[in-house]
Amino acid sequence: MQGESLWRLREKTSVIYRTPLIFATLACMRIRVLSRALLMPAVMAISGLVVSAQSFTPVRELKNLSPAALEKLHTLETLKELPEGEWHFHAGDLPHGESPSLDDSSWTLVAPNSSAPKEAVWYRRTIEVPKTLHGYDITGSKIWFQFRADANGPMPQIIYFNGRRVALGDDLEPIVLFDPATPGDKVVVAVKLLHTVDDKHFAGVTLRVEPSMEGSARPNPDDIRTQCITAANLLPELPTPRKDLLQVVNAAIAAIDTDALKTADQKAFDASLVKAQSILAPLHPVLQQAKMDLDGNSHIDAAWLWPRSETVDVVKRTFTTALQLMNEYPDYVYTQPAAQYNEWMADKYPDLNAQIKQRVKEGRWELVGGMWVEPDLNLPGGESLVRQLLIGQRYFQKEYGVTTRIGWNPDSFGYNWQLPQIYKRSGMDYFVTQKMHWNDTNQLPFRLFWWESPDGSKVLTYFPTDYVHTDLNPTRLSADFAESAQRNPGTSEMLDSVWCGGPRRWANEGHAGPGGPLDCSRQETRHGGADDALQHGAALLRRRSVEPGSGFADVGLRNNCERVYATAFVFVGGNGHSDVER
Repeated sequence: MQGESLWRLREKTSVIYRTPLIFATLACMRIRVLSRALLMPAVMAISGLVVSAQSFTPVRELKNLSPAALEKLHTLETLKELPEGEWHFHAGDLPHGESPSLDDSSWTLVAPNSSAPKEAVWYRRTIEVPKTLHGYDITGSKIWFQFRADANGPMPQIIYFNGRRVALGDDLEPIVLFDPATPGDKVVVAVKLLHTVDDKHFAGVTLRVEPSMEGSARPNPDDIRTQCITAANLLPELPTPRKDLLQVVNAAIAAIDTDALKTADQKAFDASLVKAQSILAPLHPVLQQAKMDLDGNSHIDAAWLWPRSETVDVVKRTFTTALQLMNEYPDYVYTQPAAQYNEWMADKYPDLNAQIKQRVKEGRWELVGGMWVEPDLNLPGGESLVRQLLIGQRYFQKEYGVTTRIGWNPDSFGYNWQLPQIYKRSGMDYFVTQKMHWNDTNQLPFRLFWWESPDGSKVLTYFPTDYVHTDLNPTRLSADFAESAQRNPGTSEMLDSVWCGGPRRWANEGHAGPGGPLDCSRQETRHGGADDALQHGAALLRRRSVEPGSGFADVGLRNNCERVYATAFVFVGGNGHSDVER
């Protein structure tokens, strides 16, 4: 039943917010999967996509731990990425800038967070595998490379390793640079950034180290760090707070022998990580009280710097991807607003629409929003908004036999005071948004509350923390859960919105670490040219069996870790838009 979990939360809140809310965009995922808590290895983490080697865990994620514990965790964090270093830079195009034999010694040296002109430019650097990383032996590890740059919109780039082109496109995913890494191995990396409308910004380079886990008793240091931070965030904010167990987390951290790194005593360091894991293990059942729910959605702009025909094509590709993922992963659930998109599919692609109808009946394709498109909700008059809902709800009922109950409008920069009345009289009981959370001056103190119009109509309103999250790192998720619990005392569920890109199928072939069930850093196909760069949509659910207690991600698992249950994605916008999958 749509909104079922929000209905349960309704019984837990009596807050009524009557003042006008000037909201803005969201792309939320409905609460649906209640799973085990976030004491886990970094299987979910995609920190290689988000955190550079010079940027460490935000302070908001590091609470309730002693200064000595935080110092040790910081040491562990320095082991997950190689230093970025300086790059040789050339403004303007030149032939064969990727050639390993090219002499770039006269090029300008630049560091991350530097600018470049609109014209095509080149960056080059020789990357060598060090003997150790701050005393940690990375022999046999997989090292991922990602070049991060933008130009106020799509940033076309071509990447070469030792003169061989390995990637082309926009918003490229991390690429394997060394596998397995052997100290002394070298690769000449050349990156060409193509011409852009605006000046370029070189944000930096990620060189993420993924320790080899297969057939190895060596724990991943970042797994332990993630477990400790996550537990420290969650324990005081559980429905039954367990601040007393913070001493267990501190004990686990104290057991980590970071001094062994100073002498490169790998055996002693690894043994201390194993000991820390054993200390943390009893916390797993306690942390199962925390539940975080993720669901698929695509935010598609009907008109954003592109023609109508492109929007129709985007919708077709997005919906086709969602349906294909449902065929492959029986637990995958998708959420979609805007009746106009469905009418296009019914009119132009009836076979596609027949599949959607079947998935709606199964409860796996959830229709939300109830409007014809996702309009601005601040400037239009009441008659316009009422007709959006009248026509949208009428179409959903006629075509799919469904009347939506969740108000949903991701990209409006304002919401009028009468919206609860308009929604309520259109069959809606709930509303989800979040842009007020961006406010740096007057933060709304609630995440879950009744929003009431002057006539007394009210809808249960929920704020996820954001709709453009680019990581599923448990440290971030746990910090958001803690904040939500503080704003909504007594609740144990959190709705999280994640922006992970387009129709990607991530490999989950492995071990605890990147590549696990919720890892956005690995995918089986890469962008490859203009057509791929325009792909939009949702993402995947990956089913696989794991043994109880094996250390795989707890979030997304159920039935005693028998299978991965759900993942999260969000996704499309348009050229130059902040939430575009370029």
